[in-house]
Amino acid sequence: MTAPTLSAPQLRVLRILFNSAEPLWALAVARSTGIPHGTVYGTFRVLYDHGWAVGDTETSGGTGRPARVLYRLTKEGRAQAATLLGETEKENTR
Repeated sequence: MTAPTLSAPQLRVLRILFNSAEPLWALAVARSTGIPHGTVYGTFRVLYDHGWAVGDTETSGGTGRPARVLYRLTKEGRAQAATLLGETEKENTR
């Protein structure tokens, strides 16, 4: 499968996921970064569809809310992200 083409906001989401030691909830990423939640959810979906990320549903949704899906990069996703983000940094320094 070919690598997805990601916009600048999507690359920000990928970098956040790449740098996180813990799985992330899409809405929390949106709230903490100001990136529109639709962009964050869409990015997670693209990464998931390409096998770069997996989503695990919480065992309990808490009081009054549905269970959240927490995303993390797969081994393949981490390798691809390292390459992609490294190439992006090189382009930005030119």
